[in-house]
Amino acid sequence: MANLQEKRNFIDAHREEIAQATGKSILQVIKESRRVKSASELLRAAETKVYVFDKDKEMADPGAKSVILEAAETLAFESVMPLVRALKVDSRCKSICLICDNVASRRFEELNDTDFKRVRNEVNDDLFSEIPAPVDVAIAVVEPQNSPNSLLLYGGKSVFEAKKLYFIATGWVGVGKSPAFDKAQVGNMDEVDGFFCNNALAKRILFKDVPNVNGDKVYDFGTPYSDTVEPD
Repeated sequence: MANLQEKRNFIDAHREEIAQATGKSILQVIKESRRVKSASELLRAAETKVYVFDKDKEMADPGAKSVILEAAETLAFESVMPLVRALKVDSRCKSICLICDNVASRRFEELNDTDFKRVRNEVNDDLFSEIPAPVDVAIAVVEPQNSPNSLLLYGGKSVFEAKKLYFIATGWVGVGKSPAFDKAQVGNMDEVDGFFCNNALAKRILFKDVPNVNGDKVYDFGTPYSDTVEPD
């Protein structure tokens, strides 16, 4: 168990992320990090959380698939939630696992979706043991540093045994905001089966960010967040 100083050091190093995740100001975060109880509460609020919805058998087709998604930032949350809502009523899906932290975690909790149950390993706080495996499909989106998309991009297949791994390039940022695609480490990434982007412009940006990507794996017909924009 970390002592107060260790907790304060961690909070100081991630104060902006914790402020976003908790909806507090940075000044509030700094003040609360000085007390044992409130520092622990800050860390619990900001930790990565795993939520699972297992459907009743009559809600899913024989051979239905399990899907795992992630979200941290606002754009990621806005992109993933339409998929979650669609998967909840799609009989081809038998279970949904959502990994979230930062703003997305707070916003998902505010939805109070009782279909989803939080999975929590109270024994050792091991995030990996909280994520159900194997899964059939893993979906990651554009995220900044310290977000759960790297869990799926680097472990969706190799750790969680997903048969398919997809990436959604929301908006027109390609993969530029996802440090997981850093050239120094991208060679260790699990094989991505498909990239989804908005339109031809977004597709060109993605090709620039990931020059070795197979063009047959890039689909430009909109994303859950935005369909397309006309040049004018």
